[in-house]
Amino acid sequence: MYVLSIILICLSVVIYFCAGIVCGMICVEIMRKKNSDMNEVLWFWAGFLLNFIAVFMTFAVKEKNEDGK
Repeated sequence: MYVLSIILICLSVVIYFCAGIVCGMICVEIMRKKNSDMNEVLWFWAGFLLNFIAVFMTFAVKEKNEDGK
């Protein structure tokens, strides 16, 4: 059971980083259309960090239980 958990955690980390790369590339493409004189590396890492912020925000949001807690 522990081996399966470790494999799933590793798989989720890989998917997480792949989504960050895609988010960074989308951010670069958007900024490239707006301004061609920009630092692409900076905008890539900004988009990559937006992915991390989005995932942490989804962990922070909790549903209320029926008893209001």
